[in-house]
Amino acid sequence: MITRCPASAIRVLRALAQAERAAQQARDEAALRAETLAALAEADRVDQMTAARRRMRVEEHRREAEALVAAKREAFERAQVGGCCPLPLACMIA
Repeated sequence: MITRCPASAIRVLRALAQAERAAQQARDEAALRAETLAALAEADRVDQMTAARRRMRVEEHRREAEALVAAKREAFERAQVGGCCPLPLACMIA
């Protein structure tokens, strides 16, 4: 019978937890993107525009949604570091 080291079991569990967090974050970002696109489309009444103008406006909405998702991701990553600065130790030194 082969027994595994408890440390390797812990690594496996941590990897699974990390994968689940990444998957949840991807689901949250997709939901935020969809909500933002829907809200922007409704505000601009995209369905009433001509085809060329609609494509242009939808592309603009995609860029805005991506910028919001990127800003939220960056804020989350900064919070994970534990400071408000982009440099990890800048807040802790002062």
